[in-house]
Amino acid sequence: MTDLHLRTAIEQSPVGTVIFDPDGRCLLVNAAWNTLWDLERGETLEGTNIFENEQVNALGLAPYLKECMGDGKITTPLLFNEPLPIRAGGEPR
Repeated sequence: MTDLHLRTAIEQSPVGTVIFDPDGRCLLVNAAWNTLWDLERGETLEGTNIFENEQVNALGLAPYLKECMGDGKITTPLLFNEPLPIRAGGEPR
């Protein structure tokens, strides 16, 4: 499977998907993800860094994310993440 095939499959998937590089930078977000998180056209996570997300850090999720970015497999305790009910610009969802 080529990179183009993989990208096309992700973009067309009905499952919300976001792809990060090992440093935490968001590389790709599909339309299903934007719908899931109520992002409007033009809003994007691409180029942002998951390790700089205040809510991810406050919930203690960053160490698990960093560990799973490596080559190994990880197991975490049950984690609950309830996104803030506001958009990036401060407007309510």
